[in-house]
Amino acid sequence: MLLLLLLSMVVNAEIVSSKGKDFVIALMQQISSGSATLQISSDVTTTVTIEAPFIGYQRTLSIGPGLIETRMESTLRETSSKISFKGIRVKSEKPISIVVIDDTSPSVGAFLALPVESLSHEYMVVSHPGRKSELIVSPAADRTTVSISLRTTSNVTFNGLVYSSGEVIREVLDSFQTWQIQSDSDLTGTVIKSDGKVFASSGSQCAHIPEVAKDCDFIVEQLTPAISWQTDYIVPLARSCLNTVRIIARDDGANVKVTHAGRSWSTTLTAGGFDDRSFPHDPASDPVVIVQSSRPVMVTNIISSDPNAAPEVCGPAMTVIPAVTQFIDSYNFRIPSVRRSDLKLILPAAKMNGVLINGQPLHVMSSVHVFTGTFFDYYVIDAGTSGLGNDLNITHRENIDFGAVFYGMMGSDSFALPLGMSLDLTNANDVIRLVGGSSAANGRVEVYHHGNWGTVCDAAFDRKDAAVVCRLLGFYFGAADPVPSRYGPGKGMVMVDNLDCDGVEADLHLCRSGPWEQSTCPHSRDIGVNCSTDLRLVGTTDPREGRVEVFYNDEWGTVCDDYFDRREAEVVCRALGFGVTGYFYTGGGGAGRQWLDDLQCSGREADIGQCMSKNWGVTDCGHDEDIWLACYPQTKVRLAGGRSSAEGRLEVYAKSGWHSVCDHMFDVNDASVVCTMLGYSGMQTGSTAQISVYTHAQFGQGQGQVAIDELNCTGHEADIADCPSRPWLVTSCSHLHDVGVGCASSIRMVNGTSTTNGRLEVYFRGQWGTVCDRNFGASDAQVVCNQLNFPYFSGYNSVKTGSYYGSGNRPVVIDNVGCNGDEIDIALCASNPWLSSTCSDNSIVGVDCGTSVRLVGGSSPTEGRVEVYYNGRWGTVCSDNFDQRDADVICDQLGYRFGTPRKVYVNGHYGQGSGPITVDELQCDSTESDIQFCVSDPWLSHDCTHAQDAGVDCGLRLRDTLASDSICTSSRWNIRLDMRLMERVFPHSNAGDIALGQTQHCSGQLQGHELVFTNGLSSCDTTVTTTPEFNVYTNQLQYLYHDPLHPSIIRNVNWTFTLNCEIFRNGSVNFGINPGNSNTGNSIDSTAHFTIVQTFYSGFVNQQFVNPLPDNPLQLAINSDAYVRLRSPDADGNTKMIVQSCLATPTNNKNDPRRLPLITDRCESDQSVQIVLSSSHDFGFKFHAFSFDQSNQGIFIHCEVKFCPVTSFTPECQQFCRH
Repeated sequence: MLLLLLLSMVVNAEIVSSKGKDFVIALMQQISSGSATLQISSDVTTTVTIEAPFIGYQRTLSIGPGLIETRMESTLRETSSKISFKGIRVKSEKPISIVVIDDTSPSVGAFLALPVESLSHEYMVVSHPGRKSELIVSPAADRTTVSISLRTTSNVTFNGLVYSSGEVIREVLDSFQTWQIQSDSDLTGTVIKSDGKVFASSGSQCAHIPEVAKDCDFIVEQLTPAISWQTDYIVPLARSCLNTVRIIARDDGANVKVTHAGRSWSTTLTAGGFDDRSFPHDPASDPVVIVQSSRPVMVTNIISSDPNAAPEVCGPAMTVIPAVTQFIDSYNFRIPSVRRSDLKLILPAAKMNGVLINGQPLHVMSSVHVFTGTFFDYYVIDAGTSGLGNDLNITHRENIDFGAVFYGMMGSDSFALPLGMSLDLTNANDVIRLVGGSSAANGRVEVYHHGNWGTVCDAAFDRKDAAVVCRLLGFYFGAADPVPSRYGPGKGMVMVDNLDCDGVEADLHLCRSGPWEQSTCPHSRDIGVNCSTDLRLVGTTDPREGRVEVFYNDEWGTVCDDYFDRREAEVVCRALGFGVTGYFYTGGGGAGRQWLDDLQCSGREADIGQCMSKNWGVTDCGHDEDIWLACYPQTKVRLAGGRSSAEGRLEVYAKSGWHSVCDHMFDVNDASVVCTMLGYSGMQTGSTAQISVYTHAQFGQGQGQVAIDELNCTGHEADIADCPSRPWLVTSCSHLHDVGVGCASSIRMVNGTSTTNGRLEVYFRGQWGTVCDRNFGASDAQVVCNQLNFPYFSGYNSVKTGSYYGSGNRPVVIDNVGCNGDEIDIALCASNPWLSSTCSDNSIVGVDCGTSVRLVGGSSPTEGRVEVYYNGRWGTVCSDNFDQRDADVICDQLGYRFGTPRKVYVNGHYGQGSGPITVDELQCDSTESDIQFCVSDPWLSHDCTHAQDAGVDCGLRLRDTLASDSICTSSRWNIRLDMRLMERVFPHSNAGDIALGQTQHCSGQLQGHELVFTNGLSSCDTTVTTTPEFNVYTNQLQYLYHDPLHPSIIRNVNWTFTLNCEIFRNGSVNFGINPGNSNTGNSIDSTAHFTIVQTFYSGFVNQQFVNPLPDNPLQLAINSDAYVRLRSPDADGNTKMIVQSCLATPTNNKNDPRRLPLITDRCESDQSVQIVLSSSHDFGFKFHAFSFDQSNQGIFIHCEVKFCPVTSFTPECQQFCRH
């Protein structure tokens, strides 16, 4: 069935021309592989951009008034029947004209390009038999649906499928895509339709004209929109050529009259039908053919060699002929290199003498007067161009419109084209519309006639008249019911009454009626029409779901599932008033007639009667292929019986119940579609997360039917209903084969300080969201870090609460998450339902998956023994294969990027550790952001001893902050600290915390970036030692650690410099420093040579302290157990730590008179105290908590520690009680 032109668009006065600012061009295949030339002309200066993404081509040209040429790559020419990406886009700031010329012998052709504003939605193909008739289409915008209704005597193959005449091929194209169709026979009359503007051209790779001719040539022409066709044409014939005038009808009932040399021929054409008339041109005959039609037609002239003329004078060429109403007022053209050219001008007889070519009066080689006594009074002129050059600018003194057609003869290689034309897109004929209805398929009938809209009277109006109206609007089947008065009265004129159609007319004018524009019918009798197809969904109790049935010829019937997809579902659901795209499945079960097969909609139709299909009632389906539809956005699916909503038995909702899915052929592609539907990650989201498939009812057997068998998705579908399968609910599969699915989440960390930390975000239902910190713990962080493929989870301070990395201003996806720690995905952890959180923006969780590294035992934080926190303990790194690259990664990870060389120390240089040896055979390449990404043996697997503990100096130490000109004089210190370097060693250093003296704490003065101490040698706790040769003045420069809860209380000393000033009797001075150890914890005795760390716990299990407690002060419920641990992490193997005494006070002053001794002279002195651990470098005891007063403000623990050689066994160097 040939689908006629839709006449439902709104009419505006839209006269456009071949001049414009935006062009879409596609190059059709020809037998030559040569390139094409774009001939671009402009009347003013402008800038032109040419873009062809297929070859990465983009070029900007400047055109003055005149013409330029640019040659396109041959690779942009289409070479097969397929969809490619070879479109060309040309844009200009000012209007331009473009002629496309294939001038590569032996295959020559040309066509006039039309701008986008001159394109439309429907074209009719003109071609010719030869070596492949062909057409090519390219859209002006993305997602343009193009349908091609074939008219050919040969089959057409596309994408491996064979199509015959009358069948429709449909594709959706994006900008720059090109679609070429080829046939071994003539494609003339094939209809191209689209829902957006498209470029369309047609012709033949190499046409034989006449068909018995020996030679062939490429013929091509850009098609003009069918809506712009006209009725009156003057065809100038090419000299010494055989001219074949082809006339193609747009509508049925086109009465065509052809006149030449005083003779006339008449014929009546149907829509898509054509008539060829051949006319030889000789000097004695009339060089003009006149075509007149009662209905719009397109006229082309195909030239070829005249058997009675000289051989190879006119190779085959084809041109569209502009109608006499399509002329414009000026033309620009560059004549290619040709053997002979014919420039034909068509002018009103009264204006013949006003033509100028390049500003010179026209040289008339010959002319003929075309006069019919009614409409035509023109001269057709054979214009001479000799001596004018190749670039032609053709105008008229009075700026009138006239026609111009060019024939270029190159022997057997010729071309022809109009040099310009205008197009009337307001409609070449009367149009019709429906107004005031609930959709485009119903409303008051209005027709556009003689420039005005008017209504139709209901007098004698019946279903046959309604059928003509509906068909003109594109509703070819279904209902066509007259509806008097329902849609209200119209305005303007009642155009016609007593309409009396037979029901098959192609236009209301072909129906019998009263005189147009003379009706006396009032607007109260304005007729309306309902073109809607009656639809229903049956077979369930849900009005939105059921088997699709249509009412046609007074009988309900079903729809076959062939070609049925979401576009058809959208049209049906919208027509039923549900307004959403439905999901569909093959449910079968119908009876009686099956009305529709191969239904193909674009999705934009108002009714399925506008969609393409086989003729209604013609089908090769059985009722087992009846389509079912649910007008919900997507198939209802769920996962049941799993640990969370992200895993379980797959169930779908169909026919009012939940049903399982068979595991036959079910794979990860199918599961991916399911997970995407549920909002989790799948192939559509680009996720590489692990999706699991479980067969044989691992989550238990379902209770309903087995709905789907042999599901076969690609993984990229939006819904499992889009995937091939056996008909739904028709299967021999049992519940023993119920399939299960485990979905995966996509997670990321953002806004962190490195790639290993940040705010945790989860992708769900098409958007990224956050996770609430409520009950989020280390086991949850462990699942996250494992899911993100961090190889070693530290667990040390890994959870960051309180929107530590910002709130993100995103929806909270997960709340109250509770992982066990062994899950492979956070989606498998227990939680509240996703996207149901009431969590505030201040409670968003962050995660740190980085390794915790520290340097211990050095003189500053930037050097020391390397220790790594893993499995809840600090451990060391073995120095096997440890080198500069490993040191680089560690120092960078700690933030020590000083630009100075790093040093590596092996064999326990900074003392031996006491915990596990965590890492062995570390082999970094210096580019890693974290040592967990370096190659190594599995952590905690080693063959080392602590004597091989590795150490690192990150290149800038505490002593480097002391200025080189620091000295002392005979009366005072002159100590200078570079605070810029201090900030790098100790970030956030405060000059006010650095003091001279152990007890007086004298402050320095900040001078620029230097902190200067010029105190006298007799002040600030300076001590003096006298010898016969010199006096030695000694003091300490200290960085005081203030209690963070009580800033006025100094809890510790972060580091010390021991200063020595030797003043000799002869007046000379010797200045020296001795850096003390850097303390990494709360040191107890600032005079010790090793670091002492004091920590508190609430438990001691299996020789391990558990549940750390905050201190400064220590606040506990009265009589609860508290454990005090003292350890020396950087003491070497030659020393041992002895705890001499410990006491508790309500303040940080150990001399506070309110005190309670806990350990005295190495013995428990309180009845609640019990020593639980005692080793060379680790000591611990338990006591019952108490309060000094009723306010229970907390307590401070003060201990004195002594370090002894391991070989000393004096009483004070033994950790046991002597009482």
